[in-house]
Amino acid sequence: MKLGTKHGETQTTIVRADFSGGLNTTANIDGIAENQLSLALNVEVDHATGRLKTVAGTTDVLKFANIFAAVYDEINRVLLLVTQERKVYAVTNDGQISNSLGTLSGSLYPISTSWEDGLLLATGGKLQYFNGTTLETIADSPNATGVYVRAGRVLVTDDNNVRYSGVGDETNWTEDTNDDSSSKFVEAGYKDGGRLIGMVNLSTDVLLVKDNRRLYRLSGEFPNWSIVEVSRNVEVSGRLGFCAVTDSVFILGRNAVQNVQTTNGS
Repeated sequence: MKLGTKHGETQTTIVRADFSGGLNTTANIDGIAENQLSLALNVEVDHATGRLKTVAGTTDVLKFANIFAAVYDEINRVLLLVTQERKVYAVTNDGQISNSLGTLSGSLYPISTSWEDGLLLATGGKLQYFNGTTLETIADSPNATGVYVRAGRVLVTDDNNVRYSGVGDETNWTEDTNDDSSSKFVEAGYKDGGRLIGMVNLSTDVLLVKDNRRLYRLSGEFPNWSIVEVSRNVEVSGRLGFCAVTDSVFILGRNAVQNVQTTNGS
C-alpha cells in the first residue's frame, strides 16, 4: 500500500503482512490492531505464516437437482441425498446415484446416528434405518424428532420424552416393567412448559435441550439414571442449532453462541 500527499512528490511505502489477528468487526476501523482487518473478501488467514491467502473455494464433484438434505453414512461410506419431495437416494464414492430408496417418514431435516450396519434417521415421523442397501421404516417406533445411540440402545425424542429402545434392538419399543432390557422412557423437566428440541453428547452424559431456555443432563443407565437441570437461560435457534465438540457443547441462539462444558455452562 502506498501513501502520498496530494501536492508532494515523495511517497512512503507501508507493508502490511501480518493479519494473524483476523477479522474485527466490533471496533471502529481506526481502532483495530495492526494485525487485524475491518473487512475481508475471498481471503483467509494462513495460520502457519500469519499471511493472507485466497480462499481455496470448492470443486463440484456431483450434480443433483432439488437437494433438501445430505447425510453421510460413515459405516457404508455412502452419501444419502434427499430431495425437496423427501425422496432418498444413495451416492457411492465413485459418484454413482441409486434409484430412489424411498421417502422420509417425516418432513423435518434428517438427524442421524450410526447404528450396526448403517444409519438411523429421525425426521419427525417413524424412525428409519438405512442398512447400506435399503431404507426401512420401523413401524413400531415412536415418532422421532431426534435420535441418539447410548449403551446399546437407540434413544429418540418427541416433544416431551426421551424413549429408549430395547437393548440391541431398534425395532423393540414395547415397555415391560419386569424386563430391564425392554424399552423405557424418561421425562425431562416435568410440566416445565417447554418442548424437547433434541439431544447432544456431553462427555459421558446426554444433554437435553428444550425450547424454553432450559437444559437438562441425563446421566447413568436404567435403572440407575438421573436427570438434573443444568441451566434456565440458554437460547437455542432450533433442532439443528447445537453440536458437540470434544468435551463441550456449542449452542447457537438468535443473538449469541453459548458453550456448555462438562462442569459448567457459560
